[in-house]
Amino acid sequence: MCDKPNSAGRLNPVAENESISSQLQSLLDKGEDSAVHAYNELLRLASDRLLRLTRKMLRSYPHVKRWAQTDDVFQTASMRLHRSLAAVKPSTVAAFWGLATTQIRRTLIDFARHHFGPQGGAAHHHSD
Repeated sequence: MCDKPNSAGRLNPVAENESISSQLQSLLDKGEDSAVHAYNELLRLASDRLLRLTRKMLRSYPHVKRWAQTDDVFQTASMRLHRSLAAVKPSTVAAFWGLATTQIRRTLIDFARHHFGPQGGAAHHHSD
């Protein structure tokens, strides 16, 4: 694999993922020192992959997908992830992605409860 940019000016996907992973690990290591800045930067770097992960997980909730867009789930999960980083300090990139997945899943469950709960609009919606 070469580390030269392709015609779009981006590194090949493997090199790009390794680069982002090393940057994420560096930010996780710095998290204790300057938590707010480090975690903001961590979420910024991980946002593209978090969005793809959200889109993939939303496909497993087709009933929610009808009522919520990927960006809605992504934004809510990102805010939850940012808040949870104040309490949980993942020590590795894998632990960070595990925490992110948990927050996305919890967000999807909350959206399902909101839309399909007793007072939810989707619970009483009839399509013809």
